[in-house]
Amino acid sequence: MNNRRVFYDESIWERFENRIKTWTYGLTHELLQNQVCSPFLFKFLILIELIQLLYYSIHPNLDFLFKTVWLEYFRNALQYFQVNYIIFNGGVNVLLIVMYISFGVQILMLFLLIIITFKLTSNKRKPSTFLTYCLKIFSLYGLLLNTILTIPIFNSFIGTIYCNSDAPFSDGLECYAGLHFLHISLAIIGLILFLINVLYFGLLYAELNPSSPIPFASPQSKNPLVRQLIKIILPLYVTLDFNGEIAEVYISLLAAFYLLLLVQRYRSPPYYNKSVYGFIVVQEVLLFWASLVGVITAFLDLGAVDDIGLFYMILGMPLLSLVYFQLLTFRQQQLLKTPIKSFKKETDIEIYINHLMDLIENREILQSRIVLEGVLKLHLKNCGKPSENCVCQQLVADNLKDEETPQKLKRWYQLIKSIISDALDRYPKCPRLHLLNSYIHHEKLKNKFKALFELMITEENKPNLQEEFSIYRYKNLIEEEMIENDMRTSENKGVDVNIIVVFQNKFVNFLGSIEKSVTLHMEFWRELLEENPDIQKLQSLGSKITNTVESTSDFYKKLQEMNQNHIKCLQVYGNFLKDIVNDDVEGQRILEKAEYIQKSTAVNKLGLDQERQKYGENANTCIITCSGNYNNIGVVTNVNNEITRILGFSKSDIIGQNVNRIMPKVYADQHDQFMKNYLETSDSKVIGQERILLAQNKNNYLVPCTLMIKVLPNLDEGIQIVGFLKDIEPGSSYLRSEQEIDQEWHFIIINVNSQAILGITQSCYTRYGIPASLVYGNSTNTNEFTIDAIAPELVDSKNQDDLKSQGLVTTIDTSQLQQNFLLGRGESDDEMSLEEEENIYEPPQQASQMQSKIGDSNLGQMLNQNHQYKETAVDLSQQQVQNSKIEEAKSKKLQKQQRYKKYKIKAFVQDETEFGDQKIQIIRFYEVDENEEIKQQRSMEPAAEEAQQNQMKTVMKDEQQVQEDVNASEGESNLSGGSVNDDMRQLKDFKALISEKTEPKYIRILKRTVWFIMLILIVLSALILGYRMTQSSDVQEGADAIYLSYMRHNIMADVNFYTRLLQMLGNSTYIADKHGYTTANADTFIKANLSYLVDTLKVVQFDVIKARIKMEARMTGSSNLETYQVKFLLTSGEEKIYDNIFNDALFQIITSASSLRNSSAASFNGSVTTVDNTQKNFFYVMTNGLFVLRKGSEDIAQRFFDFQFG
Repeated sequence: MNNRRVFYDESIWERFENRIKTWTYGLTHELLQNQVCSPFLFKFLILIELIQLLYYSIHPNLDFLFKTVWLEYFRNALQYFQVNYIIFNGGVNVLLIVMYISFGVQILMLFLLIIITFKLTSNKRKPSTFLTYCLKIFSLYGLLLNTILTIPIFNSFIGTIYCNSDAPFSDGLECYAGLHFLHISLAIIGLILFLINVLYFGLLYAELNPSSPIPFASPQSKNPLVRQLIKIILPLYVTLDFNGEIAEVYISLLAAFYLLLLVQRYRSPPYYNKSVYGFIVVQEVLLFWASLVGVITAFLDLGAVDDIGLFYMILGMPLLSLVYFQLLTFRQQQLLKTPIKSFKKETDIEIYINHLMDLIENREILQSRIVLEGVLKLHLKNCGKPSENCVCQQLVADNLKDEETPQKLKRWYQLIKSIISDALDRYPKCPRLHLLNSYIHHEKLKNKFKALFELMITEENKPNLQEEFSIYRYKNLIEEEMIENDMRTSENKGVDVNIIVVFQNKFVNFLGSIEKSVTLHMEFWRELLEENPDIQKLQSLGSKITNTVESTSDFYKKLQEMNQNHIKCLQVYGNFLKDIVNDDVEGQRILEKAEYIQKSTAVNKLGLDQERQKYGENANTCIITCSGNYNNIGVVTNVNNEITRILGFSKSDIIGQNVNRIMPKVYADQHDQFMKNYLETSDSKVIGQERILLAQNKNNYLVPCTLMIKVLPNLDEGIQIVGFLKDIEPGSSYLRSEQEIDQEWHFIIINVNSQAILGITQSCYTRYGIPASLVYGNSTNTNEFTIDAIAPELVDSKNQDDLKSQGLVTTIDTSQLQQNFLLGRGESDDEMSLEEEENIYEPPQQASQMQSKIGDSNLGQMLNQNHQYKETAVDLSQQQVQNSKIEEAKSKKLQKQQRYKKYKIKAFVQDETEFGDQKIQIIRFYEVDENEEIKQQRSMEPAAEEAQQNQMKTVMKDEQQVQEDVNASEGESNLSGGSVNDDMRQLKDFKALISEKTEPKYIRILKRTVWFIMLILIVLSALILGYRMTQSSDVQEGADAIYLSYMRHNIMADVNFYTRLLQMLGNSTYIADKHGYTTANADTFIKANLSYLVDTLKVVQFDVIKARIKMEARMTGSSNLETYQVKFLLTSGEEKIYDNIFNDALFQIITSASSLRNSSAASFNGSVTTVDNTQKNFFYVMTNGLFVLRKGSEDIAQRFFDFQFG
């Protein structure tokens, strides 16, 4: 987050490691954000975990334990929560079932992890509902794995891998032979995935934030890993020692592990949720006491086995829990009595701080308030800090009042901050203390930047894996909060800082890519114009050009995705395509789009949001990004090209330098402290507010600008502060009122106390002759330049009220400035020394070069004479121009001397700031009157300009005469010149033909080879395309056939259903009124649906027959048509069975169902003695369509499926 190393400085392994860590931390952060655990659920899981672990302390293998009916009852009750009991008594089949379930869970979680990773990568900003549920499921799995799933899953895998014919769980299984190798392979794979999950969730699935609502949030501790180790050892022992041969050693080691847990719990900070913490402590005490009773029984109770041990176990559990709680409380009280600088362990300090925070949160309880007052008095006794560095004295005063206020709560946490600061003096490189300090600053003191500072310091102090993840997680939480706040602000202001800055960074890369491509194009054409171009170099350059053009196109597409209306981006890329790539059509289209957007923006400017106009995508705003990280505050990390237009600096001048380089020195000296104060307190009056200020350009002159500062809501590079700097155009409403609309404003910064001039605008130099070299910070003179030398009334205390209200009319006198400060020649870069002036023009050398090429022919002599004549004319013209420039320089020098005069001005105080003993004022002023000398000078300016124009006309006339003489001379040698021009033209044409037509032999062979390969590829592609189209058609037909064949028996079922409804309606067993119909309406409705289904079944049957014909045509052998036994109802009422093929039988169903559509309801009445056609058709449809033919349809559908996928 801070001082990140450049990517190419890292090794491949370091890059891979950082990517894995970032992915793992990001996944865990999302899991914790979507966890579904409540305190009640977590306690319930702890209870089940207690039952699981307690069973192993009274396991049946421990035959030396007390034997009593109550123990058997208790053990039987615990067995129902044990997979181990089920495996031992269920045999090998139960073991394999549990193992395959466990393996399936691991594979399912692996696929879920892959889906989560893909979704998180593609949906960073907008997580979907599906992703949220996937995260909740995976998070729940991690919670269960840390509590109750470890024992059963590990037991199933280890029981499958370790096969022993004497073991009850392997009875009947042929060990390490045949199918058992498959079981072992799957068990090993599942075990590896399981152990990876256990390690991952055990190390990272934790929350260290004291203010977190997660019930299992706690400080760092090794207890979770010890508990997981115990839960792996227990089933491993029971599996290996199923006969209980080393039961005494086992129960002794188990008691030692539980004792280690209690010791570690005593030395570690508690869980932040007190009820959860108490539940876990009771669990660990009960487990230790049960194991200890087993050890005592095994080694000390040498007599007959009795039930006295059970009595001691039950009696000792509450007593030992109470004693242990008293020990924990006593330790906390002892720590509260200890001065913070006397602590010897970092964990003791963390316990002290956490307990103190708990007392503060519960200070409404009398006991907690009494303890807090005692701690406060003890701290006050040992505190030697002044009141501005520690709030203990203010808290003592506040405690005399009974009311509770938010300010009082804040002071309590400021006291904790002071205590942690004392602890960090003793342990300056303790990551856990810095991390705790970060939590308090953000959660309690609402200072996110100070919290980020602490996270940066923690990151530099070699944190462990849990601390690294906590840094990542907390940084993301703060970043999400900043983004949310920025979005709320953006809705009001219309400016999304993050989008603008990200776009600007990508736009800079885009311009760099274009610059690289243009350079390669120039190098390519430069090589191509050589007499013997290097073909291999041209090929290499061509390949690079292709890559850069594609890269530039990718940059352009990404920029267009972010903002399609960025005029500069469109103009730059359009010109690049048109002038460099020679894609005139696309380039012109993009340029026309840019022109249209520019015109539309100008037309709709009044309707746009004002903030959007200033800082939007097409605003000419300088965007400066500087670092807010604690070890490089104020360093500029990025800036756009507008810095050159506004202040004259190039990007390379600013990037890597402190941002105070573009400020007047008086502000630059204080700026780093301003930033530190803001980052320390998060309190600022300028963040998000536009204000007028004076930046300093490259020539040390002030430039009036507007500035808005935002904090970038992106912490990838730490704290980044963005400034939007925009110059104020002349006549802007920022610098004028209605009465001052035509005035030219000048600015000057002064120190009221010392009267020193701290900065001036360039107009103060051009108008009044005050150079920037005299300003504070730039002056090399021994005499300090003060305001009383030119305008003493500006610092007169009597005039301050006028300056700050309606303005002060006074005089600025620079007449003595040149004499007092030795201002002379060379004070400006624009001045040119007359003595050092050299000839501007040099005689052309084309003729002499041509003569050297042609030789001493008559033509060469003529060209040489022509050149000499031209040279004489040029010398004359050059002399006249030089004389004109000398006169102009003299005139400028005279004007510079005349500007050192007295001027009447009207001045205002623009801003006033105090820095300690310095009182800084920004004065803006304009001229309100002109003296007569200036008026006379201005009245003489038109006459001087007219004289200068007449002089230039004379010079031009002389040049024209000389040119006519030259043309006359050229006319005499027209024939020779014409022949030279023809030769030159032929030479150029010949070179052009050579560059266009000449190709080396191997280039021609390469071209022909490429064309031949392309032809082969086209033929192969056409064949592959034809095959794939045929294959695609066959696949589609197969899919349609499968769909229709499966849909057919569903339609048959619906036909049977509506046929049955007709029969029920005829027998009056279907009550239409209950379904909202009359009998007539129900009859119509049922027959309409039956008619639709019969027609659909007919169409589907024909399509299936067609598909079956195509299938049989593609089959190698012939398929036999199966017959089915269908039943018919005769008129006499007898049933007769016939063998019929499926298609004929189904068409008979369609015919019978169609006849039923036209039958009356009375014909379905079963009381009629004679069997008519309606009853025959009803019998056929119901008897055959419901069973025989439906089964046949399913068999045919399965045949279609097997054929297509076989």
